[in-house]
Amino acid sequence: MIVQQSIALGAVGWRVGLMLILLIKDFFPRRILLGPINAVALASGEEPDET
Repeated sequence: MIVQQSIALGAVGWRVGLMLILLIKDFFPRRILLGPINAVALASGEEPDET
């Protein structure tokens, strides 16, 4: 019964999250362009140079 409840709770949470994403996605139309230098800096944990 605990497994069934946790699966049901996870499914409900997933649906609520999906609904929220679909409702507010148009208010935040941001896209991130990740260039090669920034990708390497992100992978290494360092801040990229702003040159």
